[in-house]
Amino acid sequence: YAGRISTKLLPLGLQLIVHDVLKRGGSLRVLIPSRLAYGVTGYGAGSSTVANNKIAGNQCLDYYIHAIDKQDVYDDLVLTNYFKANNITDYTKTASGLYYKIITPGTGVPIDDNSTVTITYSASLLTGQVFDQYNTVDGSGTPLEFPSLISGVQEAMRNYASTGTVMSIYMPSRLAYKNTTQTAAGGTLPPFSCMKFDFKIVSTNP
Repeated sequence: YAGRISTKLLPLGLQLIVHDVLKRGGSLRVLIPSRLAYGVTGYGAGSSTVANNKIAGNQCLDYYIHAIDKQDVYDDLVLTNYFKANNITDYTKTASGLYYKIITPGTGVPIDDNSTVTITYSASLLTGQVFDQYNTVDGSGTPLEFPSLISGVQEAMRNYASTGTVMSIYMPSRLAYKNTTQTAAGGTLPPFSCMKFDFKIVSTNP
């Protein structure tokens, strides 16, 4: 399972198949001659004997492709594969596809659509890239109006959090920034990015 890929990054033979033949929901096996792959120069750096690090020149390629038709299926595959690869088993999945873990239960005011929440937080892609964070030494946090938060964070706060809650969530791209590219302090977020959001709710108002 490759995830979301851009055709321009693929070898020419695979670009042609993806563009001209592959349909939504379809599956293909593709045998690509070296002249439509990476030619005499190959691809990558390092020794060709090291797996996934170098493709030697004059190599034919064998691909299997499955085009996923639905965004929720794509998101779920990304997250479940990530959990499996990293041995993550202690998150609860909601009906929307959000995964959450309450580290410290809250004991204060519940959160609703009219709340302003003051939080400390860290937001990262599944690659580990932290693209946004606010963690002060004194733990005072930053105030954010509830309607300005992305859907996955809203769902977690509205249903499972209150003042004092410390929570970790993984959200599918459809509950984050969907098919848009975002620019943040920590770098660019590609479209269809699933992400992790860790936060502590310092206070709520009202």
